[in-house]
Amino acid sequence: MLRHEVTERAYWAQRAAEVGTALGHEGWTTFDLIELLYDCPESEYVNAEMVELMVDARAAGLPVVALTNDLTDFHGPEWVDAQEWLTHFDAVVDASLTGVLKPDPAAYAAGVAATGVPAEEVVYLDDMPVNVAGGVAAGLQTIEVRYDDRAGAIAEARSRLGLNKAGPSEGGVRCRSCAST
Repeated sequence: MLRHEVTERAYWAQRAAEVGTALGHEGWTTFDLIELLYDCPESEYVNAEMVELMVDARAAGLPVVALTNDLTDFHGPEWVDAQEWLTHFDAVVDASLTGVLKPDPAAYAAGVAATGVPAEEVVYLDDMPVNVAGGVAAGLQTIEVRYDDRAGAIAEARSRLGLNKAGPSEGGVRCRSCAST
């Protein structure tokens, strides 16, 4: 997938089939795998520092928008509706519903439109290099969220947004939006 040899959806479908087979369940789908992986308390898969950033951004009057490829398709609408952490977003732009996947420029345009601010003022975080490149191409202030340095990405977002742990900095907010995936 990272070498662009298969799509993200094909990658997860293949991983699901392999894990299902290893567990003795033939014909497993991506939904089956995701259901297994997320069958735990929110605190085990939601990054508390990222939620704190979202809360602080909204408290500073910044729109917080999720731009995601497969939230509903991978998890199902019932799971999505039950997620408390999703209430911190002003809007969720989900390709499962729009039919436009990142890194298609139209996906970023939809995310930007949901923020209500110009693209160059959007601070966009993503963990997939191909989507990071798409964010850069769309003119967003893009930050790659690496699994081994999530705190660094959050600190960078706080800096670009003019936020510190207590809220807006003395210097004011430099950007008017925060987008996350």
